Amino acid sequence: MSGHQWPLEGFVFFDGRCRCGLLEPEHGPVLQRLLERDPEFFELEFGLPPGPSEAQSAYVSLPEGKSYEDKFLLGIFRASELIGVIDVIRDYPRTGVWTFGTIFVDPGTRREGIGTAAVEGVQRQVARCGGDRLRGVASNRNLAALAFAAKLGYVASCEQPEAGDTVLELDLDA
Repeated sequence: MSGHQWPLEGFVFFDGRCRCGLLEPEHGPVLQRLLERDPEFFELEFGLPPGPSEAQSAYVSLPEGKSYEDKFLLGIFRASELIGVIDVIRDYPRTGVWTFGTIFVDPGTRREGIGTAAVEGVQRQVARCGGDRLRGVASNRNLAALAFAAKLGYVASCEQPEAGDTVLELDLDA
């Protein structure tokens, strides 16, 4: 993933207390520990607790037909501490649509507004990059994720994902 940048690299948000930046392979062990802090999230989304290679999967998972030049694995940092991760794919499933793979904030920092501020920052940067829509898929069992998306203005699309999931979309031109 190293070697590509976009306007989201290094943006600062949440009253200057947090920043987003591309995660590099050396962040893998810290990312793994972060993801292991919330087994319930993984059980709700995937039906299993986080596995020992969850961080590695975050770096390498791509939808069919996409390259690593289209994948942005962003760390949310407060000072030097990794407190969240956002995975976003450019132009998937079509040009102009960017798709969230994962939005994850440390359980100990949730409800502070950090996740909201980070996603809103991503939305602004994607719009600046020419994106017209953001989308993501959430499990219908993950009520917190569905409520978070609704609070940010995402609405269920008519797209039919896997059974038990909902595709949520936000029109950036609105």
